[in-house]
Amino acid sequence: MYGSPQEPERRLSARRKRVQKQFRKSFQRRLFECLEPRQLLATFNPSASAFDGDPGSLRAAIIQSNSNTEDDTILLEAGTYSVDTPNFVSGGPENAALEGDLDITEANLSVTIQGQGPDLTFIDANQVDRVLHAHPNTIVVLQDLTITGGLASDDGADATGDTRGGGILSENATLTLINVRVDGNVVEGKDGTLVSPDAFIAAGGGIFVDGGSLLLSAGSVVSNNTAIGGFGARGADADGVNNADGGRGGIVHGGGIAATSMITILNSSIVGNSAFGGFAGDGGDSTAATAGGDGGTGGSAHGGGLFLHDGVIRNSLIANNVARGGPGGFGGDGSSDPTGGSDGGNGGAGGLATGGGLHSNGNLQIVNATFSSNVIDGGRGGFGGYGGAGDPGISAGGNGGQGGNGGDAEGGAVGWSDCELTFRDV
Repeated sequence: MYGSPQEPERRLSARRKRVQKQFRKSFQRRLFECLEPRQLLATFNPSASAFDGDPGSLRAAIIQSNSNTEDDTILLEAGTYSVDTPNFVSGGPENAALEGDLDITEANLSVTIQGQGPDLTFIDANQVDRVLHAHPNTIVVLQDLTITGGLASDDGADATGDTRGGGILSENATLTLINVRVDGNVVEGKDGTLVSPDAFIAAGGGIFVDGGSLLLSAGSVVSNNTAIGGFGARGADADGVNNADGGRGGIVHGGGIAATSMITILNSSIVGNSAFGGFAGDGGDSTAATAGGDGGTGGSAHGGGLFLHDGVIRNSLIANNVARGGPGGFGGDGSSDPTGGSDGGNGGAGGLATGGGLHSNGNLQIVNATFSSNVIDGGRGGFGGYGGAGDPGISAGGNGGQGGNGGDAEGGAVGWSDCELTFRDV
């Protein structure tokens, strides 16, 4: 009626086997289905002793990382990596990392350059070019190292106009600095010419950020960087036809950092940076009955430490930075003539200086930051030119030109224009 005594045990054993088989199939299916595609990661270990551009050098690692379609980590040892190959072939900005600065170009993939600490690992451009250029849509992380010795005289693409980023130029990139020191870099503005007498703009002695973003964190320091405006051209000697007035000195933005887009500064220091407006050109001397040319206006200087648009600054120090307007040009001398001397030209006004610590023209939030010992100086006005001599007893000499006004100075710690600032615990 109930079958054999072993029947229940056989049924239970068969059922157990079916369950075990189903479990094994389910486990195997999950094992294979749950594995997701992994992004490949390449690691490079360049040597500080390798000559720039040779196999095993930092430049060689950057060139390889630009084309390997992988996220990359470049591990640097203690020592100094010299980036000192001039732009021999191109004669100007070269953007494949073969010459000049280190160009990071592979879009939408990350490059992490990791040192042993800012007191141990240095990347030094030796005043050949800026140190590093992050191109559009790149993701660049610098950690535990020092960027130094950069000297920029171009904007990354054109060597005839404005100059940007003495240490680092970041264009529409995502740039992160973690425990990094950016120290002792320079951006120099181009001088004016007789055809185009006004000097060009120089921006970002340490770092220039144009689009994208910058995060500065974990004890990073931007220090002892300089933005220097170019010289205005001297006016042509005045004969009533040529332009006799001197050119404007070059405008400068941000001795330490200049940015047109969002930057975030956390637990970091901006110290000892300088923004110097360019010297104006002198007026040309008179060679006819016309007056001497007027001196140009000195270049303005905005943001000794920082020149920002939108940003956040938290738990950071901004100290000992300087913004100084350039001096006005001297007026040209009048000409001497028996029928009467001509007047000397007027001296040019000194350049405006704003924001010894920082200048903002966007939306900026500052929380628990310290501003200390930042300085601003307006540029001095130029002397007026001498009036030309007449014939004694017969004709009068010309009047001397008026001296130029000294430049204004606004905001020893913070200067601003067309912006919204929020301060808390400052």
